[in-house]
Amino acid sequence: MNGHSSDPCYRGAALSDPTPESPSLAPSPGSPAVAGFLSFLFPGLGQLYVRRRRAAAVFAVPVLALTALVAVQSLGGIQYFAAQLIDPTFALAALIVLSSLGLWRLISIGHAALIAEPPGRRMRPQVVMVMVILGLAVVIPHGVASYYAWSFYDAGKQIFQADALVPAASPGPLMSAGTTAVTSPSPSDNGTFETPATALPSPTADRVTFLLTGVDSGHDRAHALTDTMLVASIDRQT
Repeated sequence: MNGHSSDPCYRGAALSDPTPESPSLAPSPGSPAVAGFLSFLFPGLGQLYVRRRRAAAVFAVPVLALTALVAVQSLGGIQYFAAQLIDPTFALAALIVLSSLGLWRLISIGHAALIAEPPGRRMRPQVVMVMVILGLAVVIPHGVASYYAWSFYDAGKQIFQADALVPAASPGPLMSAGTTAVTSPSPSDNGTFETPATALPSPTADRVTFLLTGVDSGHDRAHALTDTMLVASIDRQT
């Protein structure tokens, strides 16, 4: 009787007093601040830190392709690369690339920090502050670089604009009593020649000084620019 009566009591006590399991969050795959900082250094590194290889490739491959393109453009030297900024098309492309790259870096930083947090946990204020600092560290330099790219684009548009109207020829301030007005052919991109008024000294002058200009033109432009100037002076006595 004792054995039969104690066994049910033991079973009842065991069934009525289960050990409750407290709910726990999933372990964090890494530090959100570290993940965001790594993606700040290079897009995709933060995703690789939390073992998201596919996301890391998505963020890193476009930046690697852009880096390779800039390296190819710089083969002629950094001076040549910088001189291309005066071309409005190149400056506009640089402006778009700088703005897009800055936005891409911001997205990569935010994404890395979010996936480093375990599901259901809110981001801590310290991590939010780190993300704000990293965001400013991206926005400020990209904003300054984009401003300069826009300045080059605006200046290039004013320099490389087509000559819609050809001003009428006028004697100008160089005409004097001892000079004779003649015409000198000026080449243009369409193969024709315009004849602006110029001034040459009288043939009886002892010294003749004149200006030689080299005109740069291209098949993809509707205007010609003077890129070389030489001043020559001849003494007729010697």
